[in-house]
Amino acid sequence: MKACLVWLHDRLLHHRLEIWGTVVLSVLVCVSIAWLHVLHLNSLARATQGMQSMRLARVELARGMLAVALADGAGSAFQLEQGLAQLRQASQALEKATLGAPDANASAALRESLDHLQGRLAGWQDPSVPREEKAIALNIAYHALDRQAEALDLQVRQDIAALARTLNREFRTALGISGGLLVGVVGLAIMAGHARRHSDSVRRDMARRHEITLRSIGDGVIVTDVNGLVELLNPQAELLTGWTDGEAKGRRLEEVVQIVPETNGRAEASMRDMLARGRQVPVSAQAILVARDGRRWPVSQSVAVIRDERDRPAGSVLVLRDRTEERQFQLALAESEQHYRTLANSGTALIWASDTEKLCTYFNEPWLRFTGRAMEEELGYGWAEGVHPEDLDRCIAIYTEAFDRREQFVMEYRLMHASGEYRWIVDYGAPRYNTQGEFLGYIGFCLDISERREAEAALRESEERFRTLADSAPEGIFIQIEGRFAYINEAATRLFGARSADELLHAHVAELFHPSCREQVRQRIDTLNREQKHVPPAEEVILRLDGTSLDVEVAAVPFSLAGRNGALVFFHEIGSLKRAAEAMRRAKEAAESANLAKSEFLANMSHEIRTPLNGVLGMLQLLGATSLTPEQQEYVTTAIQSSRRLTRLLADILDLSRIESGKLTLQAAPFEVAALEESVLGLFALPASEKGV
Repeated sequence: MKACLVWLHDRLLHHRLEIWGTVVLSVLVCVSIAWLHVLHLNSLARATQGMQSMRLARVELARGMLAVALADGAGSAFQLEQGLAQLRQASQALEKATLGAPDANASAALRESLDHLQGRLAGWQDPSVPREEKAIALNIAYHALDRQAEALDLQVRQDIAALARTLNREFRTALGISGGLLVGVVGLAIMAGHARRHSDSVRRDMARRHEITLRSIGDGVIVTDVNGLVELLNPQAELLTGWTDGEAKGRRLEEVVQIVPETNGRAEASMRDMLARGRQVPVSAQAILVARDGRRWPVSQSVAVIRDERDRPAGSVLVLRDRTEERQFQLALAESEQHYRTLANSGTALIWASDTEKLCTYFNEPWLRFTGRAMEEELGYGWAEGVHPEDLDRCIAIYTEAFDRREQFVMEYRLMHASGEYRWIVDYGAPRYNTQGEFLGYIGFCLDISERREAEAALRESEERFRTLADSAPEGIFIQIEGRFAYINEAATRLFGARSADELLHAHVAELFHPSCREQVRQRIDTLNREQKHVPPAEEVILRLDGTSLDVEVAAVPFSLAGRNGALVFFHEIGSLKRAAEAMRRAKEAAESANLAKSEFLANMSHEIRTPLNGVLGMLQLLGATSLTPEQQEYVTTAIQSSRRLTRLLADILDLSRIESGKLTLQAAPFEVAALEESVLGLFALPASEKGV
């Protein structure tokens, strides 16, 4: 060792220029080699990163596709939308990953497949295309894209391998040029080892990601080696096959998975040989998976070959999708179609459809029962034979004009019933289009409105009768709806001082009443409209259009029209009646005043007569106390009785005043008929004797 150091020292001393020149040149060569090596490493890293991004995007596409496939149930709309969103994001990521691909043709083909897939994703929102058809189209687009991505991945791998070979060749050339630059060789070896370790780490990481992805997929996934021996079962595959991952590992695929066609139940041919030769098994949508415990699962299957870097078969991936929910959905769909078909034929609507040439191509059973004709008789323009001759031209004109403009239409016409009579129907028609927006013709339905037309005619007759009666009524009549005039008869128009009812229609009712009673009118309208309660008649004052006022008596009852509340109001002018009542009141007061004067006069007269009458009665009583002849005594007695009767008469006159003032009271007293007879005879005996009675 010491001798070597001495020799090296001698060389450096004796050949300093050559040695240092060689060292400098070697350093420059090493630096150049290092710089070129860094450039190739960067290219390799970019290519590797692009390949990794593309593979990750493919994995995300697979997850999105599986999520869409699993969202076949009616209650998994959220999972469907999540899968579609994942497909869109993954397609965008794959498109970005392929921008720097070296193979322009492969990149263009991949972008074309991406555009096709994105078009299928955009068409998924079209409700007119059946979901099964959209799912099949999306599945085809996905597999086409996956094949293009596989080809591009292979091309990228080949480019990376070519780049690695170029790097190794240049590295060997540099080793030959650098000769004995051990430090440079060691440095390059270290960098190459680091690159290999990095590549191995990337491959291991991608393998781990693939395994995690396969285990998290909702479909059953089985991975085998090139000999058809099972390497991996994800949880869903364990559920479907009845084997655990540990039990199935190392067994033949045919032992773990038994697939029989759904049609005849016989076992499929072995897939091991096909996989070993690198063949791909297409998707089978009609198959039964027989599990380990004997359960039978309806599945769809697809097998893809795993290839190594040299494009040799390295294994296979078998994907099993449980079709139990799909079959249930298909059965439900068939039942739904039958339900709607039954619904269309069991309803009362007459349904028809036409093509782009205006020719009718379909009539439902209610139409045929209504017309009593066969389908062949109605097709084309045969249905027009049942239209009433007076309605035919109008009906055809409306139909053709709307058809040419692609507009909806509604028309009423008479159609001959199976009984031979014409019945009124209303026909609703609308254009129909396919998912691409192409015009397909028209579809429509008809309803029998004969009874409605009769009811409308009866209603018009009733309304005309009501209008005639209301317009000929002497009282003012109007209808208020939500506080506004909705109808006014002629008498009401005159009372309000309007030339025609149009001047008052839709005006606020309360505004045509005097301000002194306007608030009361609003309260009565609110009670009628909001509470639908009757209100008692009331005296109010209306304002005529000429500014004058008019006293009226108003009566109203709640009223509803087309779901809106209002009232039917009657009113008449009461000014002349109030004036007549005032005149009667004044006459009554005058009569009462005269009667009071009469009563006072009678009372005064009674008192004035009673005073001398008491004197006369006293004198007669004194005269009766003297000695008189019997005849004189009789005369005196008669005079006294007459005076007393006159006194009672004056009391009766005073009772008359009490009667008029309401102060008379009845008193009970004994009564003798004989005494009455005697008094009457004594009163009228003298006049009777004078007359000879």
